[in-house]
Amino acid sequence: MRAALLGLWALAACGGEIVEDPLGVDPGGSDDGGGDEGSTGDGDSGDTDEPDDTGEGDDTGEPVVPGPFGPAVVLFIGDGMGPEHVRGGSLFATGAEGGLAMEAAPFQGWIQTASLTGYTDSAASATAYATGKKTWNGVLGMDDQVEPVVNVFEEARDAGMSLGVITTDELTGATPAAFMVHEPSRYDKEAIALAMMEEGLPDVLLGGGANTLRPHFEEAGIIPVNNAEELAAADPDALPLYGLFSDFAFPWVSDGYEAEPSLAVMVEAALDRLEDDEDGFVLMVEGARIDHASHFNIGDSVHHETVAFDEAIAVAVSRLEGWEDREHLVVVTADHECGGLSVGESEGAGTVPETTWRWFDHTNVDVPVYAWGEAAEVLHGARSDNTVVHSVLRSAVLGVDFEAPTEIRLPDGELDDLGDAVVMQTHETDFGAGYTQLDALRLTADERGLWVGVDGVFDDESNSVIVWVDLDYGAGTGVGADLVLDDTDGPLDAMLTTILPSVDLPGLGFDAAAAQAQGTYVRHGTLYDDSGLRVFHPPEGEADDVWWMNSTVNFDSGNLALGGPAVDAAETGMTEHGMELRLPWDELISESSLDPEGFEVAVFVQVVNDDLTTVSNQALPPYDDPDAVSPESVPVTSVAVLSVDGDGHALGEATLAP
Repeated sequence: MRAALLGLWALAACGGEIVEDPLGVDPGGSDDGGGDEGSTGDGDSGDTDEPDDTGEGDDTGEPVVPGPFGPAVVLFIGDGMGPEHVRGGSLFATGAEGGLAMEAAPFQGWIQTASLTGYTDSAASATAYATGKKTWNGVLGMDDQVEPVVNVFEEARDAGMSLGVITTDELTGATPAAFMVHEPSRYDKEAIALAMMEEGLPDVLLGGGANTLRPHFEEAGIIPVNNAEELAAADPDALPLYGLFSDFAFPWVSDGYEAEPSLAVMVEAALDRLEDDEDGFVLMVEGARIDHASHFNIGDSVHHETVAFDEAIAVAVSRLEGWEDREHLVVVTADHECGGLSVGESEGAGTVPETTWRWFDHTNVDVPVYAWGEAAEVLHGARSDNTVVHSVLRSAVLGVDFEAPTEIRLPDGELDDLGDAVVMQTHETDFGAGYTQLDALRLTADERGLWVGVDGVFDDESNSVIVWVDLDYGAGTGVGADLVLDDTDGPLDAMLTTILPSVDLPGLGFDAAAAQAQGTYVRHGTLYDDSGLRVFHPPEGEADDVWWMNSTVNFDSGNLALGGPAVDAAETGMTEHGMELRLPWDELISESSLDPEGFEVAVFVQVVNDDLTTVSNQALPPYDDPDAVSPESVPVTSVAVLSVDGDGHALGEATLAP
């Protein structure tokens, strides 16, 4: 239990013609854009009764005037691409900021990416783009109940449109898979491959993952193109077009491709074919290795990958002039930021700019969105959720009015949905090397757990925030009452053992604590030595063996103090939004059951420095004395109290006690 659990994710080296279909699978995946079963891949179904589509006339001798073309919709997802990735890519490509093709878009805004799990992974974010529904990390094309949800590809297919998917990852990877299948786990590549075959392949499918997909293609009689030379030689008018260019993921752009086509070449090949469909098409393009380089904190590779992604965008945007006879939409965004990238000075084009990283994982930083097409106007100048992008895509695909998605409560650091502040800070921060300040406390609950919001600024270098929770306020049991912790096995456990709340309130004693050190993001399903939820009561935990439980700690974009005051900190020292915690009831309450009669929860929040020598003057409710206090005696003279019913829902607003 004590070893920190590491998230193991495989970075695979991220890689057509149909002769027969013995399984009865429709690899084309649409009624008009793909080849029929048994086709030879040359676009000729052998049915001579259909009129030609050349516009040269039919058997009456009268010219055929084609009707209006259906919409052309292209979604580019730069996996892991945050604002600093874009800035770094431009500095690397042009020597200046703002020089990438995507940055010339007429509509620009910001996208929030948090999932039900907290900070998102690619599966949950791509599912939000594809279906408009929030889900848990790792889930593909399914909702919060892990039930299938119709995606924009399926709606486009039903409308007779052609479909395309391109990636530099495996085609069974999380981002492309979310648009093609409905599966509970992104990690089950074999199940994803089977679902792709069963649910119908897009008309264009280009990427990696041959190690998984090739056996299924062979069984279905599909012969894909295998390298850039074969792709260039493929019939330019034929659909479907399938390409498997690497066993796993593509190599790094910075290492050079040997046989693989560039992302730009694949996009051009796809558009050559898809744009001929008079009913329209939808194409999803992923620049996957931006994320892979960010996970490894490889500055050289990440900027090469971002520029290669932008070159593919330029190909699509250059086609806009040829799409005057059809509605079009091009959206460029990311599934999430990765690495906490920060880009410094540049010595000019072709030189890797100064590049620093803060983490090896995803963050909750807002990602940019760039777009062309009237349907995207709603994104301009706005901070939108990723489900809004789905609504934009759907409105363009179906030709319907934009419909804003329903907002739900998320652990995203945007705290308005937790209600008004219970209490405000009274002391200016005066503490250590960091910039942590606790400005306001919010508290509510629903069937999913206890929600704690702390408006403020949170240092990523020196300080920790502890949220103490009394689950049976009035009982007088727990830390500060009848319990003293004696568990020093791990930084957070040692911190909780060292800090001794001095409780002056009758009936108060803390049964659990949630904490984060140095601005650490904690998502549901991850367990850290220095962050997360600890429970003190049996059977989950004991005084000398604090137990780790699943929780979520997340921050609003802009509320982390990255070496200086956070960008959201106003001149008054007060902030908007901050740190949000979701503490699931089934983790907090013994035997996963709530008291059917309801109960009261009490919360106290404080800041300590990481060497445990000092406690900040920052606490909520505030300390009576504005001076820092000793870890051996932390006065708790007031708490926020929330009444909860037997189902876990808040009964009214939280109050202060006494």
